[in-house]
Amino acid sequence: MIRAVLLSNHFLRYTGYTDFTRRFSPAPSISTLHPIPLSAAGIYEVLCPSTDHHFDAKIDETHSITSVEHANKNQMAVFSNFFDLKKIEKVCATYGLEFAKRLTFVNSFMTRVLGEVRPAFQGRGGSPVVSDLEDAKKDKSQRRQGRDWRAEGARTGITQEDAKRRLIELETELNGLEILQEEKRKRWLGADQERYELSVLERMTSNT
Repeated sequence: MIRAVLLSNHFLRYTGYTDFTRRFSPAPSISTLHPIPLSAAGIYEVLCPSTDHHFDAKIDETHSITSVEHANKNQMAVFSNFFDLKKIEKVCATYGLEFAKRLTFVNSFMTRVLGEVRPAFQGRGGSPVVSDLEDAKKDKSQRRQGRDWRAEGARTGITQEDAKRRLIELETELNGLEILQEEKRKRWLGADQERYELSVLERMTSNT
């Protein structure tokens, strides 16, 4: 098959149709290479199958891992057979993470270590795990028009008691204004009715 491709490419180039030639052994682009996820089961299947010249993963000196199910139940033991777990855990700890028992092989120069956020009070200095989404949901009642009222209170120095007292004062003032407005509205309606009656009376007297 390769000979046919070589012969076809030769004739196409000779006749000037180079656009129709085909690459029979193209070099793959780096952007087309996909990373390989490595779990305990994947490592066992690749490196420890039941064939000759492969590794034997062990839990300890007397117990070996003999199946994928066994590998899933002893994931840390599988990783410890091939990787330095102390270094992996140290790398994860610098980011406040715990090793998630998964690696991602990108290429011969890069392997990603996947970790999970440590729970509260486990090596995080007592700091709880806070989700930005959950925090935004909790503060939704305190946020209006994109303004963080807690931060606004801290900036202006207004305490919660000051805000409550000022709110009561404003409500009292608004109630007084509503009463005054209602009185003015009644006076305006009375004056408007009187104006209408006088205009009708004027038209009637002018016609007589």
